[in-house]
Amino acid sequence: MSPRYIPNFQGNLYATLDFIGRLYTGDHIEVGTRHGASALKVAVARPLGNIYCIDPLENQMFNQEYGNASETGHSATLTAIIEREGFADRIRLIQTYSQPWPLPPEQRFVTGLIDGCHIHPVPMWDWDAMCKVVDNAIVLDNVDLPGLIGCLTRIRMNPEWLLKSTSKRTAIAWKLPL
Repeated sequence: MSPRYIPNFQGNLYATLDFIGRLYTGDHIEVGTRHGASALKVAVARPLGNIYCIDPLENQMFNQEYGNASETGHSATLTAIIEREGFADRIRLIQTYSQPWPLPPEQRFVTGLIDGCHIHPVPMWDWDAMCKVVDNAIVLDNVDLPGLIGCLTRIRMNPEWLLKSTSKRTAIAWKLPL
């Protein structure tokens, strides 16, 4: 169910994810995982529901964006962290790109996070796919980067969603009640 009251929450990415994690019960989807900190934050805050993480992890675009041309082994590192923290039964790693959308279109989520590739138009594509499957709120990180301008514009133009900043770098898109 969409919120009737939109909270005026302020905080950085991890505080925002903790807030969203406690606010709803159910499955969470995120695009962009890297070392799993965001997925773990939601898993700790939300004791029920699975966290689905879409991220190719080891690919040329990832390495180019972060300047780590020789960096590899993210999937093994992420899997080890998830197991060590005791969430292997709830955090689902989907090691692929978000386009085309890799999950069934009928699969629903209560919340989401967009923090994948920050190069335009990829964040906009992530939004286009995620807003169709998330029922309450989508957190966006790195909203201060130029590559997210198209995504933010798309959200502001959608009458079904309300975008509110939570910090200089983070925002929440709230699904409005019908």
